[in-house]
Amino acid sequence: QKIVGLPISQVIPAWPDWKAHYSDVGETYMEVTLETDSGGKKTWRIYDLHISPLNDNRGQICGRLVVLYDVTARKRAEEGMRAQKRLFEGLVAMARATTKRTSLLDTLQSILNMAVTLTGAEYGHLSLLESRETVMYTSLSASHSLTDDDRIVVQSVLEKEIIEWVLRHRHPIM
Repeated sequence: QKIVGLPISQVIPAWPDWKAHYSDVGETYMEVTLETDSGGKKTWRIYDLHISPLNDNRGQICGRLVVLYDVTARKRAEEGMRAQKRLFEGLVAMARATTKRTSLLDTLQSILNMAVTLTGAEYGHLSLLESRETVMYTSLSASHSLTDDDRIVVQSVLEKEIIEWVLRHRHPIM
């Protein structure tokens, strides 16, 4: 998209507000998010914005130099790195939690609780089925406290629906 020769207020709709806000400030550096229109598709881009005053030969401000540097890709990469870090920390926490358990069932419950926490799910359910379609073990984890009555209802619905689906499709689900 060509912007050379366009008024700055057309390129940056927020410019009048920025100009009024930063008119008495020497140099300004900040990060801004601007909406762009690329072939009818609106997207958001992140920019480093640097505004510097331009002075005439008497030292009076006669204009502003505005530099926008698109940092969208870097910001997305940083967010990806933060997500990977959170995932890694969660996996480490899960590994630590499971190694402290003394039984397989305690370990499975710990893993289920951690999975609910990591994914932000409201509930998590784990069922162990024997090859003869016999339920050997079920467990429920919730992101918040449940009354005994709520726990019974949620557990029975999850067990009935999920176990029936797994048995019908012969495929585990997460």
